[in-house]
Amino acid sequence: MIGLQMKVVETSPELLSQLKAASISFRQPRGKLCIYVQLQQIDDGKYQVPDFLTEFMNNISINISECGGLKGKTGEGTVVCGIHGYKLNPYYVNMGDPNGNHAYFSLRMATMVICTYPNLLFEIVNLRIKTEGNTVRIEIGKVFHGDMEELKKTRWEFVDAAEAAMEIASTRNCCDAHFIAE
Repeated sequence: MIGLQMKVVETSPELLSQLKAASISFRQPRGKLCIYVQLQQIDDGKYQVPDFLTEFMNNISINISECGGLKGKTGEGTVVCGIHGYKLNPYYVNMGDPNGNHAYFSLRMATMVICTYPNLLFEIVNLRIKTEGNTVRIEIGKVFHGDMEELKKTRWEFVDAAEAAMEIASTRNCCDAHFIAE
């Protein structure tokens, strides 16, 4: 799962009614004086920011999850890590979603490590937020594509994350988060 959300440090009734009128999904965490708005994807990976929210453009983050598992004879595992391969703190851990989303992150930039099973090839990509007027997109930059031996030689800082992705991809009906900070 990948998407964009915006933290809006305002909870006025006028703003809330504008969001509802525009059919924009949002949530207000209990006890917080802010709301989190899910940005709507318009096309080609671009997300539209309504005019009445442009002042909050600096508060956009990527919503992404650790996910995957083995179904049948094939599997995929995706972990989320820092730009140098370190573990991150999720805002929510979901134990009990077989082959689904296991841990949810909200980050200004992120790195994903993806493993496919049974061929055990890894792909590592960087995700960054780019703004263009009232639209925002997630820029995806390929960092690595190859097997574990090549990864150990060239991008060793991602080996732990890759091993976690491999474990997810090879675990039947995986339900657990594998690569999160304690």
